[in-house]
Amino acid sequence: MGDGYLLYKCGSGGRRKLITFIDARDLDEANAAVRLLKNRPERRADLELKPGEFFEVLEKSQVPQQEWDQVMSGLAKGR
Repeated sequence: MGDGYLLYKCGSGGRRKLITFIDARDLDEANAAVRLLKNRPERRADLELKPGEFFEVLEKSQVPQQEWDQVMSGLAKGR
């Protein structure tokens, strides 16, 4: 099993919105997954970037454990 990664959409003023969890072997594979998600025929509005926005991919080791647990709990509940 690979490492876990969180995909965030970031923008001006420090805005950061969680998009999804990605299970990948490494950062390269996680970034490839983001490209695949962006290029799927059924477009997701949260994967469209406006000027000044960017994606941030964080590995589990980069996120405090309590924050990681809260995010994963929220994703499990469909938030």
